[in-house]
Amino acid sequence: MEATGLPKTLQSLPPLRPEDKLGEGLAAEVYAWGDGQALKLFRAHVPRTAIEHEVAITKSLAACGAAAPQVRGTVEIEGRLGIVFQRVDGPSLFDEFLKRPWKLWGAVRLLAETHAAVHRISAPENFPSQRKQIGHWINGGNWTAERKAEAVALLERLPEGDRLCHGDFHPGNILLSKAGPVLIDWSCATRGHPLADVARTCVLFETGPVPEGAPPPLKCAMNLLRGLVQRLYLKHYARFHRINYRELAQWKQVQAAAGGAWANNAFY
Repeated sequence: MEATGLPKTLQSLPPLRPEDKLGEGLAAEVYAWGDGQALKLFRAHVPRTAIEHEVAITKSLAACGAAAPQVRGTVEIEGRLGIVFQRVDGPSLFDEFLKRPWKLWGAVRLLAETHAAVHRISAPENFPSQRKQIGHWINGGNWTAERKAEAVALLERLPEGDRLCHGDFHPGNILLSKAGPVLIDWSCATRGHPLADVARTCVLFETGPVPEGAPPPLKCAMNLLRGLVQRLYLKHYARFHRINYRELAQWKQVQAAAGGAWANNAFY
């Protein structure tokens, strides 16, 4: 999908207040922004083309039937670009788990069901290619040329797909609204193979840092439970989509090689 440029910049800007910050990640900070809106304010190192790409992707999701917030416009604050979204009221699935850790199994079931629902959607033919995206990430990582070549060769042997894939699916990107789960941060969305998307989530389970905000005892418990949570997620996902575990293992190898790209800010 070609980026169509940023929509018209909003003229009336609410104040940006520290107390309105909702969260932050590697690429952006998120703020409550006026009445019923949220601002994703990108860090200075994020290129304009990546932001245009996210706008184009997110605006196209409504036609697919995906549960995603609407784009309301863009802003520029002190040289930083931001996207204004419809605000989704409700905690993330991760935050809900922090409040009620005894409901872990129910949270993992919801995670799997939500991911399977995404993969039931056929992505538009002009959506970004998952294979191209993963190859870009592999080549942008901090690996030897030999490891990159091996990962790309394995990637080329794995099957194509036509499903909608989120590309960064984890509990922090699922908001629990009154109307049901809503997925945010579709910047890595592609047309591709569901198992590649599942594999990325598995790699995040295995290697991703526990988000800030978890108390130390809970962080320790979550690190110990990584393997169990991944198995439970796959068990529930398999109720909706068949899993070829040999193929999944190969996709995990590829996604592990692609994971180093973020250290180099290798945006799609």
